Amino acid sequence: MSKKLYLYISFVLVLCLALPASAEETILASYEKSEVGDLTAKVNNEEANPSMVVAWPMLQGTDANSYDPDFGPGLTVPAATDGEYVLGFNWTKESDGRVDIEHEWSSSTFDLVKNEKILIDVYIVGPNGVPNSIDLWDEDLAWFHGRCSIVTDKWFTVAFDLDEVQDSGTRKKDHSKITTIYFEGVKTKDGKVFFDNLRLWRPSDTKPDSPKKDDITTIRN
Repeated sequence: MSKKLYLYISFVLVLCLALPASAEETILASYEKSEVGDLTAKVNNEEANPSMVVAWPMLQGTDANSYDPDFGPGLTVPAATDGEYVLGFNWTKESDGRVDIEHEWSSSTFDLVKNEKILIDVYIVGPNGVPNSIDLWDEDLAWFHGRCSIVTDKWFTVAFDLDEVQDSGTRKKDHSKITTIYFEGVKTKDGKVFFDNLRLWRPSDTKPDSPKKDDITTIRN
C-alpha cells in the first residue's frame, strides 16, 4: 500500500551555493548528452497525454522552439542548474489536469540506502502550467507528495522524503526506474516546463551538524 508523505522545504533565493556543506548528493539525471542511451525520459501515459512532448537534451540559452514548435517562438531554454542541458516538456490539449514524466535507466541503478530525499529542480514557464501539486510515484518505491511553494519563471526545488521507505528492506537497492513525476491539478490546457538535476540527497556522514529535515535550502534563480 502506498504511503502519503508530507515534506517541508524552504527556499533561499541567492546568487550562488545550493545545499549546506554537510549534505551529499548523487545525481540521477542531469539530462546531459552523455546520458543519452542510458536514460529514457518520456511521457508516462501517452494515451492520457496525447499532446505532450518531452525534449532533451536541451542546451541552455538556445531557442526552445528549435526542439519542438509547440514551445513557441521567443522562449529561451533557461540556464541549467547542473551541467549545460535540461529536459523540457510541453502540452497543448490537456483535459484531465495531469501530466506525467517517466524516467528509466537501461544500465545504471541507484540505491536508497542512507539517502533521505529525492530532489528535482523545476522551472515552470508561467502563468500556464501551474499545478496544485508535484508528486512522485513508483511501483517499487512508494507514493510521495511534494508540498512546496511553487513559483513561475524561476528554478525551484521539489523534495520527496524517503524516510518511511528506509524502513522497507526490499525497497532500498538497485532501482532503475521512477515510474512518474507528475503535475496534478493543472488548471490550463497548455503549459511549458523544464526539469534539471534529479538527484538523491543525504546528510554527510562526516559532519556533526547535519541540517534538520525542514531546513533543506537550495538556490535556483
